Amino acid sequence: MEGGDFEFVIYRLALLFVFFFCNASKSEIFSIDMETGDLRQWKNKCSCSSEDKKGVLVTDKLAKSGKYSVLYVQSGFRTETATERLPIDEDLVITWSLYLPGNFPLDDSGTVSQLIEYQKGCFHGGNFHFRVENGRWAVRVRNLGGKYDRLMKNIVLNEWTNFTVLARFSREHGYFKLKVEDSAGAVYLDVINDGETLVECSKGAYFKSGLYAGIDIGVEMYMDDFLVNLSDSPKWVE
Repeated sequence: MEGGDFEFVIYRLALLFVFFFCNASKSEIFSIDMETGDLRQWKNKCSCSSEDKKGVLVTDKLAKSGKYSVLYVQSGFRTETATERLPIDEDLVITWSLYLPGNFPLDDSGTVSQLIEYQKGCFHGGNFHFRVENGRWAVRVRNLGGKYDRLMKNIVLNEWTNFTVLARFSREHGYFKLKVEDSAGAVYLDVINDGETLVECSKGAYFKSGLYAGIDIGVEMYMDDFLVNLSDSPKWVE
């Protein structure tokens, strides 16, 4: 390669580096889209009750975007994956999508996703549970000023349902807002407007998705496109 050609190649590579670096999302903390074709993006790849650990797998049978999604098959008390912990005292936008197939039993009641602050030796409970409750989506709050459930909207099977959380995990001035959206429309819920959203000793919340107690053995669910971004505002922007 001539000297001039080599310099030109270096110049082009430098331009590409600048282009991708400057256009990358500065607000994105991390994302899980399964486009690696495996579960490597998850911190905990399978907290499964079944001994064979086959309750969680990446599949190309169905995807919200791209080629792959996670397929959960209920195998016992819980079949789940988990992320790293999220930042404390930051305004966050957290999104993910779930797909319940047509044979999902709507008379079941159980958790299908969580934002949880469990920490060994410190706090052994749950916090924000996203649930199916006899054919409706619901959110359950625990260990933050008591325990209560809020029903939201009817479940639509055979399509992706999109979840968006606006949250600040804080011991004093936190908030937690939820939107659930599908082809039938969107429902908004202010779960906590200003108060405690983080238990005293926890190092932060993390996200778990899967099928838990109350969901029949063998039931399936798909999950895709988990994304966490920093937010400029705790308000919904349409």
